[in-house]
Amino acid sequence: MALMAITNLMALLLIGKISIAVLNDYEEQKKAGKDPVFYASRIKGLENVDGWNDESEETKEKRKDA
Repeated sequence: MALMAITNLMALLLIGKISIAVLNDYEEQKKAGKDPVFYASRIKGLENVDGWNDESEETKEKRKDA
């Protein structure tokens, strides 16, 4: 039981920075009045993600203009 707890705590420490970055991105989008959408490319330090489609270049340009 203790080994499982230690393993889980180590995993939480490893993903902590990225989790906070994702939360901050979500909150920024909400404050801007947007319907929050997750794009891996918006999160610094998050690389080689296969599970999410990334935003298109057109969407990136629209975001820059907003």
